Amino acid sequence: MTIVAQPEALQDAPNLLLCSLRDLQRQRYMTDKEFARALEIDEKTLRRLNDPDQRHSVSVVTKRRVAAKLGRPPHTIAELLWTPSEVYLAAVDARFAEAQTLGVVAADPATGRPTGRRVPWPERADEG
Repeated sequence: MTIVAQPEALQDAPNLLLCSLRDLQRQRYMTDKEFARALEIDEKTLRRLNDPDQRHSVSVVTKRRVAAKLGRPPHTIAELLWTPSEVYLAAVDARFAEAQTLGVVAADPATGRPTGRRVPWPERADEG
């Protein structure tokens, strides 16, 4: 059973925003037992996913299956996010350092679209 039904107000929202399993459970007004059953996992696995110190022990296969049951990409569910490696974090730091020298592209506050104008980092792109 796939449980992609969402409250009407959320049906048009993109499934790209990060949310938690608890958010998704509460949106459906489900108990832990009902939610675990709908995800085809046991309650113990649901508790492990919700516990930051234990979620690493849940298999990647189970995490993918949970995301599929919810009709969402795994990277949009906080408890399913991977822990980045030191190499990845170093690459992110290097990109931020580069951005500080180049500046950022300002966005039109009305549309959110890029204006093409560069502004210095860390000045906010919507100011000035």
